[in-house]
Amino acid sequence: MGHVTASIIFFLGITLQTSAQPGPNPATTLPDFTFLDAGGKQFTNANLPRNTATLIVFVDVDCDHCQLAVRRMNDSAALFAKIPLYMVSVADQPSLQAFARKYGPRLKAQWLRDPNAASMVRFRPVRYPAMFLYSPDQRLLDYEDNAETLFRIERNIRASHRL
Repeated sequence: MGHVTASIIFFLGITLQTSAQPGPNPATTLPDFTFLDAGGKQFTNANLPRNTATLIVFVDVDCDHCQLAVRRMNDSAALFAKIPLYMVSVADQPSLQAFARKYGPRLKAQWLRDPNAASMVRFRPVRYPAMFLYSPDQRLLDYEDNAETLFRIERNIRASHRL
C-alpha cells in the first residue's frame, strides 16, 4: 500500500474516531504502540529509555506543514538531541528516508514506520505534524500540531533540562 493510501486510511480512522468526541483529544498518557524501525524490526514502548522526556512526532512525508516543522527542528538539532526523538510515518521506508535526508539530516532521531496506522491512532493526533512531548512518567507535557508553535515544545525541553 502506498504512503498516500495509508495516509488516507489513517485520516479516515482519525475522523471516525474523533467525530463522536467534542474537539481535539490527544492521548494524555503514552499509549501502547508497535512501530517498525528501518530494518523492519518492531519498536515498542519497551524500547523507550526510562527517566527522560520523550518526543514523538507524526509526519506525513507529503505534508508541507510537516516539512516546515521538521526543517525548523533540524535548525535546532542540538536542542532536540537532548531528549529521545522519534519521527513516525505511514510512508514506505524509501520515502521516509528521503524525507529524513531532505528535511532533518542533522536530527538525532529514530525514524519509525507505522505502515497501517494501527498504533498511531491510539495517540489521537488532531492533525499533522503531531508532536507529543511525554514526561519521564509517560504523561503528556505538550501537544503541538503546528510548526508555528514548535517553540512551546522547545521551551519545555529547555525547562526539563534547565538549559
